[in-house]
This record gives sequence, C-alpha cells and structure tokens, in this order.
Amino acid sequence: MERKQENGVTLVAIVITIILLLIIATVSIKTIVDTRVFDYTRNSVNNAQNQLDTQKDMVQEVRNLYK
Repeated sequence: MERKQENGVTLVAIVITIILLLIIATVSIKTIVDTRVFDYTRNSVNNAQNQLDTQKDMVQEVRNLYK
C-alpha cells in the first residue's frame, strides 16, 4: 500500500503559529505598558484641553471688550 502525501496545514503548524503570536502580543503589550505610552497620551490630551480652554477664555475676553 502506498501512502498518499497530503499537502496542507497541520495541526502542529497551527498550534506553533498561535503560540508565536501570543508571545509577540505579550512582548508588545509589556513594551507599551513599560514605556508609559498611555500616560504620555493622557498628558498630551490634558495639555491640549487646557490650551483650548485658555484660548476660549481669551476669545471671550476679546468679545467682551467689543460689546
């Protein structure tokens, strides 16, 4: 009897791929958390909001001058 050679993705290949993706995801998330990307983003948003509030106050002062 001859065995027919099958071409295709084996279960082992799929499991190895999933494990590698999990390792890459873990390293990426750890890097993002350790570099405090979220803190920098939050600070940038707060700074932008503060500048916007300051500009709105200045515009209101100018409008009050010309009333």
